[in-house]
Amino acid sequence: MSSRHLPLIPKLSLLSVGILGLLSACASPDLPPLNPPTNNSIDLSAALGVTELAVIGVTVDATTGQRYVLDANAGIFEILDDGTADLVRSNQGFPIPDVAPVSAWTDFVALGDDQFAVTARNDGYLLDLDDDLMTEYFCYVPDMMEQEFEQLTHGLTLDHQAGLLYAQPATYDMSGMSGPVDEPIAASIGAYSLDGGQPVAWFDIPDIEFLAGGMAVDLDGSLLLGRGNELHRFVLEGEGRLEGIGVLEGIGRIDGMAVDSEAEELLLVDGEQGKLITLSLEF
Repeated sequence: MSSRHLPLIPKLSLLSVGILGLLSACASPDLPPLNPPTNNSIDLSAALGVTELAVIGVTVDATTGQRYVLDANAGIFEILDDGTADLVRSNQGFPIPDVAPVSAWTDFVALGDDQFAVTARNDGYLLDLDDDLMTEYFCYVPDMMEQEFEQLTHGLTLDHQAGLLYAQPATYDMSGMSGPVDEPIAASIGAYSLDGGQPVAWFDIPDIEFLAGGMAVDLDGSLLLGRGNELHRFVLEGEGRLEGIGVLEGIGRIDGMAVDSEAEELLLVDGEQGKLITLSLEF
């Protein structure tokens, strides 16, 4: 991770990470069932022509309204109005990043002008299809933690109006001092500037085991987060506040999420059923 990514994180320090590691995880409260109208459902295997699906994200270009999905193995596809899909760029055709990723891709978001932010473990990348470049964009592990801590996010989104990227990482102590290395010691939400990927805000989530499979900016500017088949909201006020909304009936596992603000629809990748599902935003 380059020195330009040294973050100014106002709410997380090495001390607070250590304290969070001593806390037990908070159990999710009982959530009410949700059954919003399904506006559309697409069989992703048939649409993409991929037999072994690994779709880990869906996004909507805020300028053009074009919808995309990312299969971690196959690449980026645009979803057409008739429910079919066209391959935009294969994963093998991605430009070689200036910093090698340490994992498969975990989520992505359209930035406009054929640019995408793409995440892997510990790092976010800027993929520019026009210029055929892929560069380290934002680093959500502070350099001072690099030797001991790693972070993983499956939730990445863009607030187009505010010019901010949001990621929802879980933090792991790879030294083993806080317990097993595969058990998170903290869950957080980070905000990053669209211009340069610099971190501008950091929020702690009390449930240290919280790791969303998808995240999107709602029409009111709050964040929607999907975990399993649960829908949650994070209100970006003060220290931040996570609120449970409900359980989405008929959804297996959320592996990607986006809001189409023009259509006022919520797009979900159901990884368990291999579908792209479009729901009304009226919960």
